[in-house]
Order: sequence, then C-alpha cells, then structure tokens
Amino acid sequence: MSLARQSDRFDPLLLDLAQVVVDGTDTDIVLDQHQITDSVERKTMSETAEQMRELQAIDRNHVWAYYLRNMVRPAVISEQRVDAIVGNPPWLSYNKSADIVRQELVNLSQNTYDIWVGGRQASNQNIATLFFSRVTDLYLKHQGKIGMVLPHNVLRSGQHLKWRDGYWQSKGDTTKHAVAVDFTTKTSYDLDNLEPNDFFPVPSAVVFAKLRGRSDDFDKIKRQAHSLAPGNVEIWRGPTNTSQVSRQVETLHHDDGAFHSDYAHFARQGPSIRDRRLFFVTVEPNQIFIAAPNTFISYPRRSNQDKKKYDVSVLDGNVVHDDNLFDVYLGESIAPYVTLPPLTAALPVDKSSLALPLDHKGCSVNPKSGAVKHNACEVDTSKLDTRMRTRWNTMSSLWDANKGKSDAKSLYQRLNYHNILTSQLEWMRNSGDRSVRVAYSAHGEPTAALICDDKAVFDEMLYQVTCRTLAEAHYLLAIINSNALAKATKPFCTTNWKNEIRHLHKHLWKLPIPTYDPKDTNHLNLSRLGRRATVEAQTIITNLGTPPPSVTKARSI
Repeated sequence: MSLARQSDRFDPLLLDLAQVVVDGTDTDIVLDQHQITDSVERKTMSETAEQMRELQAIDRNHVWAYYLRNMVRPAVISEQRVDAIVGNPPWLSYNKSADIVRQELVNLSQNTYDIWVGGRQASNQNIATLFFSRVTDLYLKHQGKIGMVLPHNVLRSGQHLKWRDGYWQSKGDTTKHAVAVDFTTKTSYDLDNLEPNDFFPVPSAVVFAKLRGRSDDFDKIKRQAHSLAPGNVEIWRGPTNTSQVSRQVETLHHDDGAFHSDYAHFARQGPSIRDRRLFFVTVEPNQIFIAAPNTFISYPRRSNQDKKKYDVSVLDGNVVHDDNLFDVYLGESIAPYVTLPPLTAALPVDKSSLALPLDHKGCSVNPKSGAVKHNACEVDTSKLDTRMRTRWNTMSSLWDANKGKSDAKSLYQRLNYHNILTSQLEWMRNSGDRSVRVAYSAHGEPTAALICDDKAVFDEMLYQVTCRTLAEAHYLLAIINSNALAKATKPFCTTNWKNEIRHLHKHLWKLPIPTYDPKDTNHLNLSRLGRRATVEAQTIITNLGTPPPSVTKARSI
C-alpha cells in the first residue's frame, strides 16, 4: 500500500506495465526502471502484470491499468482524507445501473444514508446524490469542502428531498452512523437558464457543502446539519461562454413532498393501454351478408412509432361490437383549451353498464376482515360478448408471448394497474357532484382541455381532474394553460434532453391553487377568460378544416 500512496510513482508504473504486457517484454526491466526494490511490492506488481498478461491472452485487454488505479485510489484516500473534493459523479438512475451493483446501491441509499425516497419516485432517483454522500463520508476531512456538478433536479425535485436535508443517517440496529453537512457555506449554482443549455444531456447544477461531522450520536450530529432547501441558490442566466451571463442569488423553492391544493384529491391518471396495437383499432362497417347489428370489422392501429414490432396480423378483420368500442383521449389528443379527435380502443368493458367483469379466484382474502385483496384479478371472459372474448384471449396470448422478461403482469393487470381503469369506470357510473372533467397532460408544457364525452377514457399520458361546474372547469383551464403556471411548476419538474417538462402531474397540485369560489371576483374573471379562450380555440381548429391539425400544430397556434 505504501507504493499505492505515491500516485506520482504508482500511476506511471501501471501504465508502463500495461505496455509491457502488450509488447510481451520483461516485467523486471520496468520494475527496475521505476526503482521498485521492496521485495513485497516487487512481487505484488509482478503478479499483477502476470494477471494482466493472462487477460491480454484472452482478448480482455487495454483497460486494466486504469481500472486498478481507480480501484486503489479510493482506498488510499480513505486512509488520508482530503481537504477538498470536486467532481462530476455518474448521472444514472438506479434502475439503469447494472444488475450486479443495483441492490448494493439501493442498500447504501436506503440503509446507510436514508436518502432513498422510493415509492413512485424510485424509478427516477439518481445515484449522483448517493455518490455525493458516499464520497463526503469516506474521503473528506472534518470541515472539508466538496463541490460537484449534479443534475438540476437535485435542487428541487421530490426524489432528492431527504438528501437535501444535509443529514444522512443509517437505519437499523446493526450500525449507528450519521453524516452532517452544511449546504449554506457556499451558495450552490442553478445552471438551468443558460442558453444553449446543451453541455450535459439534462440541465445541471453545482452543489457545494462543508462536512460538519460524522458520529453515532444522531441527536448531536443532526444539529450540525444545514439543509440545501429552503434556502438560496445562485441562478445563472444568459448565453453560454460569454461575458453576458448574469448571476443572481434568489430563493430556492423546492418540492417538500406536500400537496398544497385540494384539487390533488380529485386528480387521477388514466389507465396504461399498452401495447397500443392490441387495443387501438380502426374500424369499418361490417358488410357480411347477415351481420350482427352494431358490429364492425376492426384492424390494429399501426404506427411508425410503435415500439414493439411483433406480428399482430391475427387481429386483422376481427369483428367487434360497438358496446366494446370506446373513445380514448391520449396525450396527443389535447391542445390548450381544445381537444383533437380521440382514438378508438376495443376494451373488455360493456359500454352500456360500464362494467369490467372480473374473476377473483386468484385473489387472497384478509383472514381477519374477510375482505378480498384484488391482487390477482383477471378478466372473467365468460361474461364477455363472444366476439370480445375471442379477441381478448388472443390479445392476452400475444402480450404474454412478447412482453418484456422483467414484466410479470398480465395484460389485464397492466391495463388496470393500481385500479386506474376501474376507478375511471366508477366515475362514469356515478360522478356525484363532480360531473365535469378537465384533462391535462402528464408531460410537456402544461396543457388542459375540457372533455365533454362522459364515456370517453383517458390513457396514462393524461390526468383528469373532476369539477362541480363548467365555470369551475373553465377556471382551471385558464390556470393550467397559463404561462404563469408553466413558470411556477418548471423549477420542481424534471426535464428531458429537449428541456421539456416531465412529470407535471406530480407537481401541479403542489402549488397553492385555491378551490374555485364563485363568490371570488378573481376566480370569476379567470373562469370567464377560460370560457372565452375555449370558444376561440375551438373556432380556430374548426376553421382549419379537415383533416384536423396535428397536435404539434394545434399547440403552436
């Protein structure tokens, strides 16, 4: 280890040994040139070179010198902690990490530092913040400083809420260990407003901290931590790589995990209608000589954007009854204040009764209450129309044969995930005093429209929020479609490589949007504006004639 501590000697030695392996020359010559005289060190390096030579022989070559250096350096630094660390850690979500290390990463995040949020946030959590915490804990001296380039969403989004506390402690009784940092000693940088913002795949930030302490005394160490938010952040604005970039300290607003609008209780996502080719159809009149009334010939709706390419031609020419055909609004079916034509889907639901027949035989029962846990329901095909039964069995077989290896869900379990479809059907059967629906997008610029068809289904790219009156719906349309709301929500949302908002639905109702009050003048004025905008938008779309415009064009008008 003494040689490894001398990076100015160790690193060049590894590189020269790697070249010796490639050239097939004598290892001792390099060891002599680098004055490796200690017998233990000489033996270790000779054995290392021999292993590299064996790997070279089976074409597993070239990178081992760098690999060894990167494995040794952390061990050395952990013995001789440093005053300052700067870096750019991996920007990778946990579910994209290699299987062999994923569980250990989750374990560190969940149990060693308790920064794991989990739940619906789990798939979006990034290992960058774990890297920040781990490096601080292992390699930084007391009162040492760290600064790292991180994804922009670490400043505000919910999946990094616990990390922003600056206090990271172990869970369980096996080991007691806590780390406290101060995020306020140097103001962090928000780089989201630089233009063009294309240096990294997603917008970035630079976060600074000072290590205040490590201890097994949780109460003591917690008092030394200072959180990143709420607090201040230095926002950079302007053209990149010019003197025109401004830097202004502003309040850092972040997602504290709480909903601040009552509308969160009335918002619900649409069902996951996948694979689209199995469900969505184009239909033609059934021209069979003695055709059953209200039946159609259907064909899978195909698109160049279909992700799955397996053959669905067995569904071509299937006869379906109108009772199983539903209008479905997708994300591309709405523009601000206006809807575009929905698609048609064949669903195992009876349109007249709005019932989805289920077989509960595989479900477990709570031994105390006797309540059925709907954890293994399937469609009861015996209660389906004959034509729909045949089609559903074919669809399910295609899905099972071609779904991803990691997807254990049946076609029905995917369609009604978290009982989303049955909840939508329940609203259709009994909407109570909230009989008006507004649909809004899950991604992209905040976009909302009024849905007038009470039997239309929304898919997973749309959320519905139910209202008591049209006036309330127009009030929400005016708010959701406004530039003010887009500006207010963007800091909380993640963005894609095009800098477009993602996961709007998770943050929209975290804004303090008040419930509509017909006695409030401001609410009334917003409602009138929303109604007028709806009429004007529909007039514009109608005047464009047929075919209707694409969603891209409609949203740009």
